[in-house]
Amino acid sequence: MNRRDFVRVVTGVAVSAPTWCRATGIPLLPPTPGILQVYLDGPFAVVLKKDGSGNVLAANAYVPIEDQGKREHQFHFKGKQDEKKNYKFKLPKDGLSLDSIVTPNVEFDAFTGKAVSGSPTCDSFVQVELPPGAPKEIKFLSKTTADVKGIAGKVTMPLDHVLVYAVSDISKVTMTCDQLGPSRPEKFDTNAYQFHLEVGLPMNSDPDGSKAVNFFNKQLLTAFPNSQIKAKELVHIDQPLTETSDVECKNGGLLLTQP
Repeated sequence: MNRRDFVRVVTGVAVSAPTWCRATGIPLLPPTPGILQVYLDGPFAVVLKKDGSGNVLAANAYVPIEDQGKREHQFHFKGKQDEKKNYKFKLPKDGLSLDSIVTPNVEFDAFTGKAVSGSPTCDSFVQVELPPGAPKEIKFLSKTTADVKGIAGKVTMPLDHVLVYAVSDISKVTMTCDQLGPSRPEKFDTNAYQFHLEVGLPMNSDPDGSKAVNFFNKQLLTAFPNSQIKAKELVHIDQPLTETSDVECKNGGLLLTQP
């Protein structure tokens, strides 16, 4: 079972088929309010740019390119994509009702902190420019535990970040991608929609999690140097309790604010 099926099983609602626009080739959705989930599955660094009052001015998410261009990670968005390419997405504010402040989940304290810069020091395998403003909530669907250098005991590590936005008109919500074109969100519950972007290593390619640890330490952390987070170096990532992914379910990410 992959994570898209997992979400649908949890909600207990079948996914209805949309009608399609012949001119654009993308589905037409009714102008119904609801929620939109931007489901960032894997080692994404989510960066929220804030002003002095804590209001979110901009939000972006990045997965850095692997060291020396090895390209072991896969990318899934409405199917498996070419891992030799880089992908840049943009979600405009059209059809969304944005907030100004969002509170991080304290359970992931070790992987939440402040960034010196709002963008990585390297190119990104996958980049998502999110709407200017805050989602109503940032939550998770999967987590594991990990050993972090300098911290006694296990820490909880998010394996995804789910940004939840209030929708005023779902018919206006479209995500664009320089490489893949425009895309409508998938419906997974009554008046609930999502974009699911998944990055990870091929299944069964990292049984002990060492590649995931190396990617976190060598790529993700170094892409945001001098960031103020507790997880300065991973030692070991435990096997997640639930495997519901198209890829190895061991890569976790970061939630950073800037300034």
